[in-house]
Amino acid sequence: KKMKVKRQKRVAKILKYFHLNFGFRKPFNMLVDGTFCAGCLEAKVNIKEQMPKYVGEVNLVTTGCCITEIESIGSPQLYGATLILKSMTLFRCGHKTPVGAGKCIKSLVKNGNPHHLIIASQDPELRESLRNIPGIPLLYLHGNSPTLEKPSELTENLTETIS
Repeated sequence: KKMKVKRQKRVAKILKYFHLNFGFRKPFNMLVDGTFCAGCLEAKVNIKEQMPKYVGEVNLVTTGCCITEIESIGSPQLYGATLILKSMTLFRCGHKTPVGAGKCIKSLVKNGNPHHLIIASQDPELRESLRNIPGIPLLYLHGNSPTLEKPSELTENLTETIS
C-alpha cells in the first residue's frame, strides 16, 4: 500500500513538472502504440482502468499508422492488442500513406510536442530517441506496473535555462 502512495506522489510530481514547464493539462492525451497494448495484455494490465488511476483524467488515443503497423504484423498473438488499439480515439496524424508507428509518433511530437502528448510505448528505441526531444513524458510498463519516466536530462537542462 505504501509503495502505491509513493508511486502516485512521484507521478504527480512529474506531471506537475510537465504542466508548469510545458503547459500539459488534464485531461491528458496519452498516445498509445501497439507495443504498449501488447505489453499490457501480456502483463494483464487493463489500460482503460489503470491509466486514469495512474495519471488522472486521460484520453487514450492512437494513430492510424499505429493500427496499420500492428495489423500488418498480422500475428494471432497481437489480435487482442489490435482490438484494444482500435477501441481508442483516433488522433489524426495526417499521414495519407501509413508510416511506421515510431516514425508517426516522432512526427507528432517534433517541434516541442505541440499536442502535449504523453507517449506510451514498450519500444526501447523509440523511447530512447524521444528522450532527445524536450517536453515529452514517456510511459512504459515495468513488469506489470505502468511507469512514467522522470523528465529526460535534455528536458531538464532546457527548463533550467528557461527559468
